[in-house]
Amino acid sequence: MATSNKTKDQIADLIRKLIDEKVQKYADSGLDEHDLRDIVRAEVNAELKENGLLFNPGNPSPA
Repeated sequence: MATSNKTKDQIADLIRKLIDEKVQKYADSGLDEHDLRDIVRAEVNAELKENGLLFNPGNPSPA
């Protein structure tokens, strides 16, 4: 099933919002950039997975 551009845009907006929220959460934590990136990525992926929006992380989806 193809995903419409509107749905893709909504998912992209959700991901940006989640990333912004997580970065703000840890902004004053003193973490270095790499640790911050890893934590934010893990938390965003967990939320996407909970919402059924993360499929085969790390693997490209079939064309």
